[in-house]
Amino acid sequence: MNKFIARLSLRGKFLLITIAMLVPISVLSYISARLELEKLQVARHEDAGLEWASRLNNMALNLSEYREHAIAVAGGAESERGEMMEHNGIVRQNAQELDALMKAGDEEFVQAANWAQLRTRVYDAIDGDGTDARHLREGPPLIAELHDKVQAIAEQSELILDPGADTFPLMFSSLFDLPDGISALASARRAMDMVASGDTTTSSYMTLASEAGEAITSLGSAMHFLTNNYPRNATIESKIPDTAKALQTRVNAALADIEKARTEKMDEMTAFELSDQVEKLTEELDGLRLQVIEELSTLLTARAQYHKVMMMVEMGMVLAFIVLAFWVQRKVTKYIASKLDSANAVFAKL
Repeated sequence: MNKFIARLSLRGKFLLITIAMLVPISVLSYISARLELEKLQVARHEDAGLEWASRLNNMALNLSEYREHAIAVAGGAESERGEMMEHNGIVRQNAQELDALMKAGDEEFVQAANWAQLRTRVYDAIDGDGTDARHLREGPPLIAELHDKVQAIAEQSELILDPGADTFPLMFSSLFDLPDGISALASARRAMDMVASGDTTTSSYMTLASEAGEAITSLGSAMHFLTNNYPRNATIESKIPDTAKALQTRVNAALADIEKARTEKMDEMTAFELSDQVEKLTEELDGLRLQVIEELSTLLTARAQYHKVMMMVEMGMVLAFIVLAFWVQRKVTKYIASKLDSANAVFAKL
């Protein structure tokens, strides 16, 4: 090594010193840029998983509503046909969106969602008018499986491990608590209607108690995330906490009224009015869920963009330091070389 250094010119020796100094800086910069790239990929991966999970949740909720309205229409409630067809259209739209995502070729999510197999079952479930016994029998397992696929997608995309203090409350409430709570609240409303109309069988009371309890637990958790946890950690201005707080008051009042159907006699007119109020409330809760998903997607996109910018800034700084180091090395070498030439000339004369 010493011989190699001795054979180098003065410029070569200074260049070797510069390179030796830049090596650790370059390695550290590479590690930093790689970490930013990994964070960028995680944020994009989560956002892609959110697209799948949100559509599966939409489908499960609207399929449940379609099924209930279809049963009512089959029982003679022709006034509910419009709502039945509205939910039918939403399910079909979600199915088309999932078809498009599947064609995009993200194989890990295609496998996790198992949409190719579920697709046929979903279209079978929204054909007919609710009188088919097979549809009535297969509806609940299909809806439960759609929710299971949301869990699978959340795990595959690592959404369920989201590290953001601002994004985790939105993720958990929109993908799990709100869908479960909305579905339970709707089921409790239908059970209350049955009890108020004279169905006092044990199964009706058990369904009412079970679904009301699930709604209290799930919606309570969701509202805690959105009204307490999220505002403390929010990185952008958001209307979600205020909207959730206003809905929470109405949800608590509605659940208290539903509980009365289990403990005391409720006349059909009062039950009908309460049922109408609760149905509107579930629609508003679903609107809140969609708002939360949209804001979550915005935050994940912003996070990915931030890491992309940081990676470019870090690489730019590294390149700037490398250029500066070689420029300084060139200037110093040129200066010292000129002084040595002058000294050699003097020594030659002497």
